[in-house]
This record gives sequence, structure tokens and C-alpha cells, in this order.
Amino acid sequence: MPFPISQQTPNNNSRMGDISALDNAVKPKYSVALHAGAAESWFGDAQTQKNTEAFLANLIKVAEQQLMRGTTSIDVITDIVAALEDYPQFNAGKGSAVNIDGFHELEAAIVNGENSEYRAAACLSTTKNPIRLAHSMLAQESPCFLVGPSADAFAVKNGLEIVKNEYFSTPSRKGYWEAKIKEVRAASEYHGTVGAVALDVHGNLAAGNSTGGLMFKSVGRIGDTCVVGAGIWADGEVAIACSGSGEAILKATVASRAACDVRNGKSIGKAIEDALLKSADLFPTSSCGIIGIYKSGEISIHCNSRIFAVASASSVSSTINAGIIPSTIPLMKSLVCYEDDLLRAGMSKYPTMPNQMVIEWKGYSPFETLERHLFLEYLQAMRTIAKGLQKYCDVKRCALNSAAGRQTSIFPIPDEKSPKSNEVASIEETDSGLTLQTHDLESGYQASFYSKSSEQYLLVKVEIRTSNPSLNTSPGFLSLEIDAYNEACSALWKTCQILRGEFKQDLNSFTFEINTNSGSGSLATFSRLTSTALHFPAPAPFHDTYPGYLTTELGRRASNLLELSAIVDRVSNCIREVV
Repeated sequence: MPFPISQQTPNNNSRMGDISALDNAVKPKYSVALHAGAAESWFGDAQTQKNTEAFLANLIKVAEQQLMRGTTSIDVITDIVAALEDYPQFNAGKGSAVNIDGFHELEAAIVNGENSEYRAAACLSTTKNPIRLAHSMLAQESPCFLVGPSADAFAVKNGLEIVKNEYFSTPSRKGYWEAKIKEVRAASEYHGTVGAVALDVHGNLAAGNSTGGLMFKSVGRIGDTCVVGAGIWADGEVAIACSGSGEAILKATVASRAACDVRNGKSIGKAIEDALLKSADLFPTSSCGIIGIYKSGEISIHCNSRIFAVASASSVSSTINAGIIPSTIPLMKSLVCYEDDLLRAGMSKYPTMPNQMVIEWKGYSPFETLERHLFLEYLQAMRTIAKGLQKYCDVKRCALNSAAGRQTSIFPIPDEKSPKSNEVASIEETDSGLTLQTHDLESGYQASFYSKSSEQYLLVKVEIRTSNPSLNTSPGFLSLEIDAYNEACSALWKTCQILRGEFKQDLNSFTFEINTNSGSGSLATFSRLTSTALHFPAPAPFHDTYPGYLTTELGRRASNLLELSAIVDRVSNCIREVV
């Protein structure tokens, strides 16, 4: 689902006072974001996903209403996290992970950015809502951190709800533990945390986190979630909450690293992205998701995990964003094979085919919106990368696809395969309710624009074709000789201009695919993105050989992630040889 990773408010740093005292003409600013876990796996069907996303949307809406009424950020994030703890789909409170001995140990932390007051509790076994315990600890100067039976006793003393340890179990979580316990030798990589960050109308920031920890974790294990500077941070500048590989986040001090960069002048989005990349550099098999809010109200959400359940709202946007998003950082630094001023390319962390490469465009808008010379430069770099990959894989063709013009994948296609279109039949044959308009392009190319008859400007698909003999005899677009390649790229660029100009289309709404089989004269297609994914949030299947179609969805995390560095070196050398 589309989900903006940054929402900005005007840069107004003044303290806003009590909302009731504000002049009616002044609209106080607020922002709120929550997460329900960064993860590599998804447990649930389509209905579970629908219910989960609806729950997140409703929860963030309630939180927004609280902030609008003047509720403090520390109270809002407490209520958010407590509600997430009560929802059994998430790994916090009800539904928490089961440790190696078969019971639950929970942890939570809270930070008030107004005065840097931090409280945490860990190894809880009977406190129903750990975040409420952390919040109640703010009422006195000490202790800051409680662990085990003493923490549960403190909850009793403060009148918090107490439950039996079995309350935290769910059939799916307990069933998984029983099925796997005999073969377990270490804690599971299953991630899961819930958390929230908020800026209230008084100008104060706060952050909260809660988790059940890792499946099969050692008794007494404490992760990053409740450790200030690791999984959580809040001060007068920024609020941060993390989720993911606990040990890696703890050792890489992700939250404080991001916060420090913000205080030193980086934008919150760049600071969070750099903190994630640094953590991945230090611990290559780790993954992490971060939500953050800057004092101006700007929200940033990033993850290098395969999925991240999140929601956000702010005073400068009428839209509530809620859902499960894919990785926003597709490329790890250690996997980069090629980089120039426009893009970087490397081996995919989440491939659906062997030796799949990911290209990360450095711009802020789709590459299809570039001026002509930059567009051609971008696709010339694509050709170089593809030729290097072909050399490494010893194949003659590569295919390319791109989702919304930002993340692009290149796939090597084995020569013995007979590539085919992603669609079995042409669009004219499958839907008689479409109208067709054609535009003649330069160098003998033609673009066919298919739209719904009832809505002239709702394009469904665009196909670029040619009768150029050099294309028809080539093993593919990316293998064309340079002059023919430049002509083909110019035809693609012109098609983009027609899409944006005459048809007034947002190119973020399309996937772009360079066809693998040029024998039919088909060069490339633009297809409208649909709201229904075939597999997401579950991973797309991995195919050892080309299945006859391409996908923009993420597969499972590469099983040979630690071995990819050697492949990176060889592919890098092949790319340098063809430059």
C-alpha cells in the first residue's frame, strides 16, 4: 500500500501553552505515529491483515483526537501502546512470545521528552500492561528501571491490573512453541515490538515501547525495547521508537545514534535512514524499523525489515495513514556493486530469483519524471549494470521492472528460457471495455494507451512497440547496441511525457517493465498499480529459474545473506569490465 515516509509541518519551534488558552485563529500542531512490529515473517491470512490494518487506523484516529483535545504526549503514547498490548496479533502483552522454558516475560519503557524522564520494567510475568507500569513509575524519582518479581510487585502496589502468565498466550503462539521447542537451539529471529511517538499541542515529545521479546529467548533476557538510547529515545528535539533485531539494535545504539544526528543538523528522515544502514553494516543479518517525530512535527518512518506495521497522523494532514508497509531501504551498503551520482545498485536482500539486483534511485521523484538527458543517463547506467550482471551469470538477456519509479530490479534470464509477457493474452482480448489511443514516437516506435471507456484518463496500461529490425533480433532491450538503445530510451522518455502531459497521470501509480522478449516488437509496458498484492504481506515465492513473469514484490530474506559479499565483489568486477 502507498505510505508516505515523511510528513512535514511548518518550522515553528515556539512553546504553544495550554490549548484552552490559545486564540481560535491559531491551530496548534501535533503529530503521532505508532508501530506494531518490524518483521521478516507474517502470520495471518488476508482477513487478519484487513482486521489488523483497520485496528491500527482506528487506534491512530483515537490518538489524534486525544492530541486535538490537548492530552499530553506522554499520556497519548501510553494509551496507544496499552491498546497494542491488548491486541493478540502483536508480540506485546496478549500474544507475547514464549521463552525457552515455555512462559512469558514482558518489557516496556517510556520517555518524556519534556524533562528526559525515563522509566522501564522488564522480565514481567503478571503485569497485564507493562507500558502502564512504566508510566506509573514516572510519579516518583526512583527507581528508573525495575526487573522481575519486584517490577510485578510494584504494579500491584500501584493498583495496576494483574493477570496469570497464561493470559499472555495465544493458540498460535503456544502451538508454534510446542511444535518447535525440541529442535530449538537458540532464540528465534521472529521480531515484534509495539510502540508510539507523539508531539502534543504543548510542544512536548514522548516515546513508548513494549514487547514480549524473542521466541525461545533465554529466561531473563532483556532486549533493546526497554533500554534508553537503544530502542527508545525522546528529548526536546526528537522522539524515536525502534523495532526489530533486539541484540543488534541494542549493540548499535540505534535510537540515540539517530537522535544525535538530528541534534547535529541532519533531517530526521536522513538520520533514521543512516542509523538503520549503520546497524545493518555492523550486523548484516539484522533488520530494524524506526518511527520518529521531530519537534517541528515532521514524521519519519523507515525500515530495512521486509514488513513494518505502522500508522500516523498529524495536524498538517487530513489523511490518516495506516497499514503494513514493505522495506523502505531496499539496499544494504555491504551489497552495493555499483554507484554513481544518480543511483546505486546491489544484490537484493529479498530476491524472488537468483542473482537479482536492486537499483536505488537517489532522487526524490520517479526517475520517469527526469529531464531527457538525465533520463537517458539513468537508463545508460541500467544498461551497464545489466551487461555486468549478464557477464557474471553468463546469460544473454536481463529483464527490468520498477515500482512507482523509485525501486527497480534487474533479473538475469537464463538463455534456455523462452521469456513471455506477464499477461497471457493482450489487453484488447481480455477487456473489451477499454479504449485505445496510439501515438507515433521517434525512430519508428509507437505507444498504445489503454484506458477505461467510462473514464478516458484512467489509464490501465501503456505499451511501447516497434518494427525496428535491430530490436526484433536482439536478445532484449538491455542488450541493444548503443545507438539503438539510445533511440529506444528516447521513445520511453517521450512516452513518459505524454503520460504526464496529455493524460495527466501520476507516474507513482504505475509499474514500469522492460520486456524480456523483443521478438514481438514489444519494448516496455507501464501498468497501473493495483491495491491488491498477490502475496504481501507474506513474501513472494522464490524461483530457482525464471518463472515467465516478473514481480515488484519482496521475497524472503536471502538465505545466503552472509555469503553475498563474495558475489558482490565478482559482480562489481564484471560491471567495471563492461564500462
